[in-house]
Order: sequence, then structure tokens, then C-alpha cells
Amino acid sequence: TFEPKKNLTRAQIATLMSKLLDESKVYKMYKLVSDTQEGLIRTKYGYINKKGEEVIPFIYYVANDFSEGLAAVKKNGKYGYINEKGEEVIPFIYDVARSFSEGLAATFKDEGCGYIDKEGNEIIPFIYWDAYDFSEGLAIVGGSNGYGCIDKEGREIISCEYKIIGKFSEGLARAKNSNEKWGYINKKGEEIIPFIYDDASDFSDGVARVQDGNGNYIYIDKEGNIEK
Repeated sequence: TFEPKKNLTRAQIATLMSKLLDESKVYKMYKLVSDTQEGLIRTKYGYINKKGEEVIPFIYYVANDFSEGLAAVKKNGKYGYINEKGEEVIPFIYDVARSFSEGLAATFKDEGCGYIDKEGNEIIPFIYWDAYDFSEGLAIVGGSNGYGCIDKEGREIISCEYKIIGKFSEGLARAKNSNEKWGYINKKGEEIIPFIYDDASDFSDGVARVQDGNGNYIYIDKEGNIEK
């Protein structure tokens, strides 16, 4: 975490910030602006460069950080995507839009959600009620019977039967079944660690923190063995 020293001059602060920022990028900011149509003061988003200069106007009601060269932004009630020049690349036709990840972005419209590419082409049909970013080749989606995972071709790799699925970490994902118990599955949807826990966290450095049936928190390895 960056913690600046106290009593720095403005010039020194500017120098430090310059080192932290990448000159090739633009950065999301917001400010209060007057909405002339409604006569209100609203928070709107735009983008600045490392010098603090406005490079994309403050005209958006919602703005995501840039990811893979594009940012999802909202104006006039709909989401679309812009590039780092502020040019509209994908039209403002979506009810919700997530950031691009592994070349695809989850978008929502007409009471469904699916995935588009960077040209705005529909790659995975809008047949889900919830959808998240791709990670390690898979994305979590919500189907009629619960959450599962699909690949970038739209094939259901893990059946949409879970109440919750976490992101994959170290090859495993925590999941919650219909009995309100947590366990862990692999990328094939195979149960690796039984669904016997009341709570579970992602794996990190080979271990995960879980809560057993007695309310105790313990650590387990990737085979379900209790870490001493």
C-alpha cells in the first residue's frame, strides 16, 4: 500500500504520483456537474491522464476501469463501451455491462445476459439470468436451476446446479449445494472435497479456511486434510 510521507510539497506529491501512474493509461475519476436537463447536481465520470488532464469528458453516470483497451460506461440509461480516446466502440444498448476479460464481456439486455466480443458481436447467447467475468477459461453463469460454469464456446462445463460458486483458485472453486453445505470442485465439475462445511474460502498457498459443523474454523489442504 502506498502511504505518502507527511508534509510533502505539491511538487513532491506530483513526482510521487507520476511514478505510480503509467503514462500510456487513462484513469477513471468523477466530479459533481450540473445536469442541465433536470436542474440537478450529479456525480459524473470521466477519465484523466497522469498529468491530471481531462482526456475523456465527464459525461457518464457510471464508468468502469479500462480492461483490455475498453471501458464499460453508462449514459442516457444504457451501457456501451469506449476506447481510451473516448470513442464509442460498442453501442449503448445494454442494461448492464461488465469489463472485458479474456476477450469477452458479460452484458445484460432484454432480461437476459450473455457475452460479446470487442466488436460487439454476440458470442454466447443471452440465455442466463446472471453472468461474471471469464477467469482461467471459465465463467460463472446463473441458469434456471442455479450457478454453473461455461467455457468461451458457451458449453456448460459445470452444471448450473449450485447456489453459489466462487472463482477458481489454484485449480479448485468453492461451491454451495442445495443442502446449504460448502465443498470444492475442479474445472470438470468433479467433487474434490466433500460438501460438509458451513462456510468456505478460496484456496491460497495450498490451504483454505473452512467452518466445520461445530462452528469451528479450520484450515484444510487441497485433498481435504486438516492442517495442523
